[in-house]
Amino acid sequence: MIYHTSDPTWHAVGCKDFDAYCEKYVIKGAFHSRVPEDVVNSYIIAEYIMAHSYYHYPMYDEAFSKLLRTVELAVKLRLKELSIDVPEKTTLKVLVDQFQKREPGKNLEITLKNLTDLRNNYMHPKNFSYGGVIFQRPIRQIVIVLNQLFLQESVLIAQQEHLREKQSVCSDFATGNIFLFYAEHLEVAVGFHIQDALFINNEWIYCCVIKPQEVIVTTSEGETVSMNPIFLELVNIEVSKNELTGKVYNTGDRIKVSKLTMTSSQVESSTIHVKSNSDHEHIKSIHSYLNDHEVNEYHTSFLYQYLPKVLI
Repeated sequence: MIYHTSDPTWHAVGCKDFDAYCEKYVIKGAFHSRVPEDVVNSYIIAEYIMAHSYYHYPMYDEAFSKLLRTVELAVKLRLKELSIDVPEKTTLKVLVDQFQKREPGKNLEITLKNLTDLRNNYMHPKNFSYGGVIFQRPIRQIVIVLNQLFLQESVLIAQQEHLREKQSVCSDFATGNIFLFYAEHLEVAVGFHIQDALFINNEWIYCCVIKPQEVIVTTSEGETVSMNPIFLELVNIEVSKNELTGKVYNTGDRIKVSKLTMTSSQVESSTIHVKSNSDHEHIKSIHSYLNDHEVNEYHTSFLYQYLPKVLI
């Protein structure tokens, strides 16, 4: 039967069967206990639409459309929790404005405005089109927003304040040559930055990005330039004058970031080789674009994974 035949698009992108498709493309909704049941149930419907998109690729857009309407439902329910009356035919833009005035400390104004614009475009289409799996990241962002909407404002304010304090403490490591010691390896880098912080199981977990120095990687096919960011979730970050230490959240492995001067022989004996004064500006600009995209993806994945576990 045609309705039980898989869409060839998924085979083209490497999904050999339904289970492989679901594993990669069905974005699960994970929510903390304050998210209302109506919102959770609405998201579950979108999950089913995503799953059945295996049989017809354009259905993936319908899952996204459903979630945009779920955001509107969530804003209404949050306003109701805040004892704000919502007239029956109030637009989403007005609802978002009311929410922002009541809970400005959540800093959701830009995100909710963007989702409102998307929702309006979907409710008033000018032509048929679909984006398919490019909506994976926006869907994860919707899961994040749904969780943030129903957290107490004080929780998110405390998170933002702690993040700024920790970023300030670590600011000496944000630029300049640094050395990362991790899992018995040494990496030469040019910056350590904390993207975000969440309080889970009575400890702060930090979303960290380390930007490696341009290095030459030797493979069987020759030498290539590598500038891929290193992503780590760390706990117990402590800073002394020239050294930052911490532990990897999931493994317990200790890491150390140092600004101490190293001799050339120490660098030479490390697992990588630094290539200085290299003339690869076009490669740098390409990598800069890719790295920004990777960092954004990592930050989204961090919040998507850990925000439902925040201690309320």
